[in-house]
Amino acid sequence: MHLRDKIEHLENPEFDALAKKMQVGERLRKKNPYVLSSKLWLNVEARVDFKPKVHIIFSKDLYEKLTPEERLAAAAHEFAHIREGHYVEYYNRLIFNIMLYAPMLIVILPLGYLVYAMFAIGPSFLWSTASLFTLGLLLIAIVFTLGMLNRRRSRTWENLEISADRIAANFVDPRSIASVLLKIDRLRSEAHVPFNKRISLFLEKDHPEVEIRIRELCAVSTCE
Repeated sequence: MHLRDKIEHLENPEFDALAKKMQVGERLRKKNPYVLSSKLWLNVEARVDFKPKVHIIFSKDLYEKLTPEERLAAAAHEFAHIREGHYVEYYNRLIFNIMLYAPMLIVILPLGYLVYAMFAIGPSFLWSTASLFTLGLLLIAIVFTLGMLNRRRSRTWENLEISADRIAANFVDPRSIASVLLKIDRLRSEAHVPFNKRISLFLEKDHPEVEIRIRELCAVSTCE
């Protein structure tokens, strides 16, 4: 993985034709609507600018391993997200995650101070023990409650991924969509997972299992 993200402009006339066909061309930014990223880890993303305009980012390592049909299928999936306005849900989820983890930090910081005080001053300060216990229970309550809500929102995003697969299947070969999913899953299983990616995978699960996505795709399309 590169320490600095090297962005390269991507020329693909088939993407332009597909974007027009899926009626998302006007929502793409005019300059560099498709780019390759050296830092993005085996993924394809649709990102929104402040305007707002959207651009599609391919992981360079992934793009080079996909066939032309698979590249088009991956783009169709992201275009489906743009077509249905799913990125609005993405930013709602981002704000929710900030609300989820900020209280944890607020509780953990004084909790750490109390642990230090108990060792530095001694256990004679009963208020420290009581406060430590109370804050610990509060932290558990916050994590449990907001964690359940976060999981519910993750299921919502999982449904959006399945929806995007199905919409894309109306414009590209569904077998290519399934092929992309299987290839990304295989490449990730063979690759070393970066530390920052391990953290994000631990904190949230926003994509269904590949088997589930292919099963849902094949339920409405011909995948054989």
